[in-house]
Amino acid sequence: FEQRKKNSEPQIAALKQQLAELEKDVDQKVFAEYQKLRGQNIYPVIVPLEGNNCGGCRMDLSIGEIGKIESQGYAVCENCHRIIYKG
Repeated sequence: FEQRKKNSEPQIAALKQQLAELEKDVDQKVFAEYQKLRGQNIYPVIVPLEGNNCGGCRMDLSIGEIGKIESQGYAVCENCHRIIYKG
């Protein structure tokens, strides 16, 4: 195990570097919300809008929340706290 772990370290470091580069392109407010939800072990964190429902918990969203998704591209579900995007 230790030998395999040691052999994988360069690949892991390269992937972490690539991930850090990609994070720069993500809206920091959305990324902070994403990290918070990941820390709470909520999966999936990001779900699509399905009709007028959250793609995670299936709750009906208010007209205001749907409008928020339309205008800024995402909203946070008031019920399950997942990030909802328009698919």
